Amino acid sequence: MSDGPIRFRSFRNSDPPALTTLWNQGVPMGGATARPLSVHEFETDILNHPYFEADGLIVALDESDRVCGFAHIGFGPSTDWSLADGRAGSDADFKSWTSGCTSSLLSAGGGLISPRPRLDRSWGTVAMMVFESPHQAPPWAPLLLDEARRRLEAQGAQVIYAGGAFPLNPFYWGCYGGGEFSGVLSSHQAFHQTLEQGGFRPVQTSVLFEADCFAMEARDPRAAAIRRDFRFEIEEDFLAPDWWRTIALSEHQHAEIQLRGRRDHRRVARATVWDMEAFGREDGLHRYALTDLVVDPNYRRRGLARFLVVELIKYARLQYIDRLCVQTDSSNQPALALYRALGFEQVETSRLYRLDSQGGGVFRPGGLEGRTDS
Repeated sequence: MSDGPIRFRSFRNSDPPALTTLWNQGVPMGGATARPLSVHEFETDILNHPYFEADGLIVALDESDRVCGFAHIGFGPSTDWSLADGRAGSDADFKSWTSGCTSSLLSAGGGLISPRPRLDRSWGTVAMMVFESPHQAPPWAPLLLDEARRRLEAQGAQVIYAGGAFPLNPFYWGCYGGGEFSGVLSSHQAFHQTLEQGGFRPVQTSVLFEADCFAMEARDPRAAAIRRDFRFEIEEDFLAPDWWRTIALSEHQHAEIQLRGRRDHRRVARATVWDMEAFGREDGLHRYALTDLVVDPNYRRRGLARFLVVELIKYARLQYIDRLCVQTDSSNQPALALYRALGFEQVETSRLYRLDSQGGGVFRPGGLEGRTDS
């Protein structure tokens, strides 16, 4: 770890080998991160992104010009009806955007909800900070964080977070944070230390779960009746319900699972599943991620979410998948109870941060798991 003079500059095309080495050193081990990455994978999964900007990836160099850290900033999406004038809205505005995404998930025919894809630069995030150790931040880490904040503000950011939570998750979905990029992992202590020293405060905690797909299944007395009235379907490589998810899933094998009425063919529950193959390199376990689980309000409290997850586990087992991963807000008691009842075990937590000097309420994305029906 370098203690000498440090300077910062923007990303250059010659940086990926050094950044990949740093990633494989400085990101915590475990099933919630993808490591080791190759240089090609780092470029494909992180740099080859429609909204990647060289000035947004800030590289730290020591006195010998060796790469010893980086910070990566980004922005979330905007739509015609959400913060369209480019001004920072309230946390309620941001939650409203997420609710709109959720309602689109069950709409007939799907389709992209934003006809004019673009970023809203009034909401920014320090998406990632990596140093040579995941456990201890270097003395100059606050200076790198301050540079990241300054660059976000220079592009118009009026509200600044750290980590990510849908839809403010511009990068690292598929590399960090389990099934979704949803904050700073608890094991990533160097990142936490830097944020807390820099005036950021935690505003949301997510719980990351895994289920053993080959473990004994819990019996559900309602399953036979549900199977009689609904059918389980899988659509491979489906069109995501919005352009933001389309970008996130484009490099990963993914599918939509759903329940439809046998008589009226109405879709009453659905979720997304994608292949987390890169996350199993250190323990040899192959993982699927479950996201965006939502049940039609008219069909809740009938056990459909439970049935859908169980059927997915059966399907995953047939594909020789070892673990099914999911995450949800720590305050979402129905979802927590559902996953624990199905044998999911907590493997990590992650936190979303917000710069404390900024006013306004606490942003709660109201994650789609929040609409889980037990």
